[in-house]
Amino acid sequence: MSADFHSALRTNLRIQNRRSTRLDRLDLGILKSLLLNNGVPPGYPTLRKSFRTIAKELGVDQGTVRKRIRAFQEQRVLKGWYLGISPGLTGHDVVYAWLSVENEDSKSRIIGKLLRETEVERVCNYLGPKLSLVLFCKKGAEPDTLRRLEGRVGPGVTLHMQGRGNVPIYRPRTTELAIIGSLQRDPWRQFSVVAKEIGASSRTVKRVVSRLSDGGLTYMLPIIDLKALQGIVPVEVVVEYASPELKAEANSRILPYVKEGLVFSDIRGPFGYFAIVVTNVSQVEQITRWVRQQNGVGDVHSEVLQDVMLNQNHYGRQEILARPEITTRRTKAGRTS
Repeated sequence: MSADFHSALRTNLRIQNRRSTRLDRLDLGILKSLLLNNGVPPGYPTLRKSFRTIAKELGVDQGTVRKRIRAFQEQRVLKGWYLGISPGLTGHDVVYAWLSVENEDSKSRIIGKLLRETEVERVCNYLGPKLSLVLFCKKGAEPDTLRRLEGRVGPGVTLHMQGRGNVPIYRPRTTELAIIGSLQRDPWRQFSVVAKEIGASSRTVKRVVSRLSDGGLTYMLPIIDLKALQGIVPVEVVVEYASPELKAEANSRILPYVKEGLVFSDIRGPFGYFAIVVTNVSQVEQITRWVRQQNGVGDVHSEVLQDVMLNQNHYGRQEILARPEITTRRTKAGRTS
């Protein structure tokens, strides 16, 4: 990394620190627990982590966890929640893409345009020229989708496809659709309230939610304002493996090394993705250099993350599941369920 990069990063952190919230070790542990395995679609279990579960993991009492989360909300570190829905429910695949924008003014404008597109699930903004996207694309339509988005954001912009996650199609039942629709309005809604709303028992709602969550079909997305955090540097480390055969060996070394700062990882596809937090700039280069030297690693790219913007137009749409390719499934008795 260049001296100019380090200078820009230090300036950026000083500006952020004047208006942000300093975290201690427990705060960071709670945030990591909230975000763990829920950062990248199509999602992992569990849908909702109770305060009891988080407290047990961190070795504190429930009241402490509850107070810290309430403080996050008051400080606008935690701005809310979305119900994440696997693209498998809508017959889509997950596509990861990136683009480079040199002019900062153009970057803001392009981000705004991208967040108006329904295929865009999120936009990640990095220190420097890079932006990355998570897209939900119809199967086989990735090239057309990328070309159309290029046309929407303006001339001179090229979208590069970084990877694709092939998500199995799941055709939800009528009851599942009703429960998902209810939780989209409030992911923390009590099961008894959902049950009353859709005309089912609380036991049925709990069973269905567990099934959807365990299958990664629904998951929680906490809306974290990274700009409000002080004392940490969010970093994305993307690993290119030397070969598929060496992937497992490389990950067996990388995961323990980044464990202390690891927020979540995604090692299912051809690339390894590790979201970590560090406390100073020098650690970014140190981690990058160490990972690159490991057997099975072809190359590694590290980026300092400034902000993650979930697409409100995507998560706010109640009709997200009302697509022609989605049909209900029938039971043996001939009734939809």
